[in-house]
Amino acid sequence: MSDFGQSITLKTEWRYYRKLLLISILLIPVYGIGLLFLILLSVKLATMKYQISSSGVSHGNTFLPFSSVKTVKVEDFRVLKSGNIATVVVTGNNTVLKLYGVRDASALQVKIENEVQALIERQRLEERLNRKNEPMPAGNMERLNDLVGLWQQGLITDQQYEEEKKKMIS
Repeated sequence: MSDFGQSITLKTEWRYYRKLLLISILLIPVYGIGLLFLILLSVKLATMKYQISSSGVSHGNTFLPFSSVKTVKVEDFRVLKSGNIATVVVTGNNTVLKLYGVRDASALQVKIENEVQALIERQRLEERLNRKNEPMPAGNMERLNDLVGLWQQGLITDQQYEEEKKKMIS
């Protein structure tokens, strides 16, 4: 079952950038440079949204389907009084998606890994089902049984039965 029954939207925690916020505030008296940094940081925080659905992870125009996920790592782990914040790095075939400032990143990592494993298991199950639905070639014993049945019903002669039996054996 999917850990992401619905689509989840995550935002970067402002606490992730607390050092930059502090520096920006301290730089306000220096020609207002701190205000510029605060504005840029607030715009960045407003646009940093990550979408996680049952099919994959997306950020902006970048979408990484679970079928192409290779690794999920937690980096830059920060322990705060209000909770743990970290960066979750999701690596795909040719794409690296970094989810900055995610609260409870370890739990998110486990959920994504579980979803990838569930997808792999579903694909394996579908492959098995597809293989079972393919007609299997009849083995020699099955063909011989069919031949015996035809001979017993009188649909083929003794001579035809012996000829076909020799073909199968050789």
